[in-house]
Amino acid sequence: MGLIKREAWCIPCVLNNTPNRPETTIQHVVDGYRLGHQHSYGCCGWHHLGIQHDQEHSWSRQDMLYHFGPSLYHGKKEYENVWGEESILVELQDYLIELYLDSDGWSQYHLPLHIKRLVKVKWQELRGLR
Repeated sequence: MGLIKREAWCIPCVLNNTPNRPETTIQHVVDGYRLGHQHSYGCCGWHHLGIQHDQEHSWSRQDMLYHFGPSLYHGKKEYENVWGEESILVELQDYLIELYLDSDGWSQYHLPLHIKRLVKVKWQELRGLR
């Protein structure tokens, strides 16, 4: 949990090639009830809570949707249509942590391109797209 928050890994941001946004939160998967810490992944304020903010612009919800993709806060169905089921996002988070621990680490907001590619390939495999 601390690693996810410290390194600010918003899984939808990684998949969307957008810079990871500050204030990463922990999204716990809920299936009738909260499944626990082992069923969680990182999300920025937009993807988790629908927070519309940008330091340079005053973006509308439509602007945020266009640039960052759907937010879980605004509807689980649309969110999962784009990013996949949350169980897939948990697997991707675990995979990203493994890659991080097997490396020398990387800058908080700059995942290496080869890491982004590996995560995207894994995402496509988990969704049955590859």
